[in-house]
Amino acid sequence: MPEGVTRHFLERLKDRANESSQFRDLGTIDCHVGIKSGSDVFALKFESFTCREIKVWEEDRLRELDFYFEMKQREWQDWFCSLVGDNSVTNKVGLNEMDLKHPDGVLRCSDELGRLKFFRYMNSLQEFFNCVDSSDFKED
Repeated sequence: MPEGVTRHFLERLKDRANESSQFRDLGTIDCHVGIKSGSDVFALKFESFTCREIKVWEEDRLRELDFYFEMKQREWQDWFCSLVGDNSVTNKVGLNEMDLKHPDGVLRCSDELGRLKFFRYMNSLQEFFNCVDSSDFKED
């Protein structure tokens, strides 16, 4: 992930998650989620059992999403690197823990409904991000 969080990187996660029985087995997921990585912003649309779409998004439109996660580019890279380590789930920091441990939190919601959707779909979202692979960290 030398270039950081990009649309191309998120598309690779989307493809892997949509092919993953572990992701599908968690049930339906219906939410519109944002990723803010430094000045880069992306919107991920989840419907039914899949991630349907990844779009480059505008920062002033983040409130249109159910919720979004915000970190600096380096923090995202460090977190994704930690997910690739050994396959032990106990050593991996999940989305909720990351939000609680980060000084300012990483979850942003414009209303309580967004927060409820996060907690409802947290396991599916974590599995989506767990689709990161060591090949994502190699230079092309």
